[in-house]
Amino acid sequence: MGCMNSKDLGAHNIDEASDKYSPGKAKGRKLAKDRGSIITEKKIEIAMKTKRRHHNVFAEAPDMSGSFQTARFPKSPVVKATIRKALKTNFVFSSLTAAEIEDFIDFMKMEKFQAGAVVIKQGEPGDYFYVVEAGNFTYSIDGQQVGAAHPGSSFGELALMYNSPRAATVIADEDAVVWSLNRVTFRNILANATAMQSNKVIESLRKVEILKALNDHQLTVLADAVSLITYAPNDTIIKKGDVGNIFFMIKTGSVLCTELSGSAKSQKLGAGDYFGERSLMTDEPRAATVVAETACTVMALDRQDFEAILGDMKGLLESNLNLRILGSVPILSKLADAELQAVADLMHCESYKSGTKIIREGDPGKAFYIIQSGECLAKTGEKVLRKLHDGDVFGEMALLNDEPRVCDVIADGDVRVYELDKAAFNRILGSLKDIMKRTVSKRTKQNAKAAKLGNSSLRDIPKKDLKEVAFLGTGTFGRVSLVQDKKSGEVMALKAMSKAQIVAHRQQENVMNEKNIMVMCNSPFILKIFSTYKDSQKLYLLLEYCNGGELFTVLHTVESDGVPERQAQFYAVCVISALQHMSSKNIAYRDLKPENALIDSEGYCKIIDMGFAKIVANKTFTLCGTPEYLAPEIVLGRGHNKGVDHWAFGILCYEMIAGYSPFADMENADQVKICQNIVKGKLTFPKGFDSKCKDLIKLLLVRDPSHRLGMTKGGVQAICDQEWFSDVDWDAYNSKKVKAPWVPNCKDPLDVSNFDPYDQEEYYDPNFRDTGNWDKDF
Repeated sequence: MGCMNSKDLGAHNIDEASDKYSPGKAKGRKLAKDRGSIITEKKIEIAMKTKRRHHNVFAEAPDMSGSFQTARFPKSPVVKATIRKALKTNFVFSSLTAAEIEDFIDFMKMEKFQAGAVVIKQGEPGDYFYVVEAGNFTYSIDGQQVGAAHPGSSFGELALMYNSPRAATVIADEDAVVWSLNRVTFRNILANATAMQSNKVIESLRKVEILKALNDHQLTVLADAVSLITYAPNDTIIKKGDVGNIFFMIKTGSVLCTELSGSAKSQKLGAGDYFGERSLMTDEPRAATVVAETACTVMALDRQDFEAILGDMKGLLESNLNLRILGSVPILSKLADAELQAVADLMHCESYKSGTKIIREGDPGKAFYIIQSGECLAKTGEKVLRKLHDGDVFGEMALLNDEPRVCDVIADGDVRVYELDKAAFNRILGSLKDIMKRTVSKRTKQNAKAAKLGNSSLRDIPKKDLKEVAFLGTGTFGRVSLVQDKKSGEVMALKAMSKAQIVAHRQQENVMNEKNIMVMCNSPFILKIFSTYKDSQKLYLLLEYCNGGELFTVLHTVESDGVPERQAQFYAVCVISALQHMSSKNIAYRDLKPENALIDSEGYCKIIDMGFAKIVANKTFTLCGTPEYLAPEIVLGRGHNKGVDHWAFGILCYEMIAGYSPFADMENADQVKICQNIVKGKLTFPKGFDSKCKDLIKLLLVRDPSHRLGMTKGGVQAICDQEWFSDVDWDAYNSKKVKAPWVPNCKDPLDVSNFDPYDQEEYYDPNFRDTGNWDKDF
């Protein structure tokens, strides 16, 4: 399955390649000569062959109940050594510990093939990975030999990640022996082991006195930053008097604390104990020497990592206090935890001198306040209505309506307050009036689904009142048509999805998530949903119609690939605004790419297709997305969260300007090579790439998700605060007051000329009978 889409020429390290892209004055970057080099006909042929749309991939969700079991197969030490060497050089296993690799060696099963046997057939679905013990194999594509496998090598690793057609045929040249591992075993064992390890770290963090004020999300984020370190007996871990920056928790083994102040005795600590916790707060020298008594493994947390992810401890505790206060404000009581956290992250601290009027009676309400320290007086004229103290709130009704302030609030002595701007609240969360309409459905974390929310865009439009006008395109499970309301004349899009296809691919939960999450969202940069329908064969979503076509067709034309930097910035603002809105609701979008952004009649882009979107409070292990946009943690199966969207946003920013994605396989659109590049490849940029955008992309394409921009202190707002966006008026974008760099030329609301033609063949299974009740709430 190919996933290249642009005219990618030359080597992967584009800065060192002879063929370059030069900035074009028109809509994109054009192919050009550089320093007299000539673009060969062969390279143009490859570029044209690989220019295609990004295709989705997904894998079965692992069983996280803990009940998954699989057999172990005995092996000799020599065979284990052969498999071990092969696994250690394969990128899929690069994040595994030595113990995890030994486990997977045990799970691998012997298979024997006679000479001439077809082990893998090109085009067929793949679900097995192989390590060769004995014999030789030939790889061929379309009948042409392209490679070989020998004892100690491996092949078929893409099958461990997701269900994709085999890219080549593999035939045994002679009688051979291989050891196989299937995707279900790999993904289930890895997901459960990762989740178990994360839970153990979180439980260890909960025991630490100074961390008890942290919430579950903060502890989960910290758990990802913990490193495992092993020590031999008698190794010194910390030394008395040294300045320490690392906090330790003992996983296995024991240590001795010596040279304790005021005591001649040593103290023994074992599994579950911790030491050095003060290093997370102060630069005080170590109070004791700690030596490994036995071989031991400790979990280490660096203070610099702690502060980069969550901020300093004092600020963090203040933020958590704000969070509790916000939850007690009546008009904010219906906000979900993630939304309250987004509000807390938006608040900034301001100081006022005694006698300063913080708000004035009669002025329009533009902000909401929490007193951090000091006192204020609420007055009308000379009459004092009440005195406000630390932790009190005022001005909150400004978030709900535009009515003028009903009184003055004056600083009674010097005062510090946390302020929340109404415009920022609306930009990220949407209208508080809409939020207050909803009824939140309480669910367990393990079965978290989208809450049923009130949404101002929902309408009662009978399906019989819709007439199909034109065909717009195809989706994973069906087709999208342009429809018109016979009564009002309003033009909309109708997405029809085949139940048979949904069930066959086991995507029932994802489809239900798509509908529920679209209802949750209320942003000018996310496609609106109007209604839903269903019958015995299909599910339908009635959606907003954007007649400017896909962002993909703006970025990639016959003449050029990519757009000028200012145009790319415009689309980037729209996209990150949509992602920030989803993040505030704990939604991981997981399918960002140019095809999933539509241009509306004013030139703004809107995120579409929530088929892979999911509410993710902590981590999920389902693999889905588009190969070139997959984050490393998805490729490696270690579990992921909203951070995958920040990685994908970095890929999109790169592609919008360069005209191709940074980790694409320039030669053959090989998905294995793409995944290798994502996990280990070097990030390089074409010459002339905007330096501010380059800095942003570097911070987004950080392979460790705990250190990726947007997952560190400040959340998604930290992305918006980057220098590339320094001249952006976010509120003007939110109200669509910024002129778009390109506005589609549409003669009327029914114009579909900006959409590429698609094959209109529709999937239909006359024998399908849905016996389940999975779509009852659709």
